[in-house]
Amino acid sequence: ALECAMRSCLLTGYTGALSLLLEKGANTEAPMSRAPTFLGYALKLQNTSLVKLFLQHGASLDHPGYVDTLRGMLFNSVEKNDVDFLKSVLSLTGLRTEITKQLLSGLSDGSGSILSFAVSVGNERMVAELIHYRADSAYSDSKGYTALMYACGMGHAGIVEQLLKAAPLTAILGSRRRDKHDYSALGLAVLQGHADVLRVMLRYALEDIKDVVIDRQGGGTCWKCCT
Repeated sequence: ALECAMRSCLLTGYTGALSLLLEKGANTEAPMSRAPTFLGYALKLQNTSLVKLFLQHGASLDHPGYVDTLRGMLFNSVEKNDVDFLKSVLSLTGLRTEITKQLLSGLSDGSGSILSFAVSVGNERMVAELIHYRADSAYSDSKGYTALMYACGMGHAGIVEQLLKAAPLTAILGSRRRDKHDYSALGLAVLQGHADVLRVMLRYALEDIKDVVIDRQGGGTCWKCCT
């Protein structure tokens, strides 16, 4: 009976009574027609307040697809430039550090990471938040691009500085950090002519850069940074 009442509250948008029903012992893992569980339906709605409420009353994120749904919510927060929503999503995992790590790491199929996405759209505020939450800056996608490479190639000098301040140079600027065309982050900045990015890179990494090599192939000029 409690679960039936909860379903009615959720489907009609009457969430004020949910806390009382949960305190009375309603089963948070009960199935719904529109989602595997009550928690799943709250995730589907992208309602972080409801998700938090169910988690506080024993609901579990250990269900196939829930982490992917949370990751989608993070990407939505970047698209909408909604830092508060991003924070609320990340706060849902609480002490579940392994889930937080999954969310902030890149996808295993190389399709990208939340940090690289925020960098690619030039959102400095989101990048700062993701760095604060220790998003993986060393991840490279299927093209071999790291977050720093995206920032350098797109001319986001402020983000380049954020990334260089936050991570060891050896992790994001080392000689093995090259894309599939053999360009390093600095090489991409040179290629695109982003002088402001070059100034930032050289200021932070002068001791790490040995030289810049100019290869002439087929009458063209190919700039690559050797580290």
